[in-house]
Amino acid sequence: MRLSFGEKMRVMMKRRGVSVQEVADRLGVSRQNVNQRLNADKFTLDDMEKYAAAIGCGIEIEITEPPEGGADPHIKINKDSRKSRT
Repeated sequence: MRLSFGEKMRVMMKRRGVSVQEVADRLGVSRQNVNQRLNADKFTLDDMEKYAAAIGCGIEIEITEPPEGGADPHIKINKDSRKSRT
């Protein structure tokens, strides 16, 4: 099972000894805002870069092939995140 970005952030924060308050201070936002963002796990690429940098890390984006018998190549995700057939 893969961890979400918010989950990975919490793991790395713990490893690096960085508190939610420290991340908030470095980003110029409230502790509550950081907790809400990590829990909701809705980040843009720009947000991910900022949050990772706030704990002294970077991010990598990886393109992988689905496992055999995995994703249907005829399904695409629309902007509103609903699946449609092509």
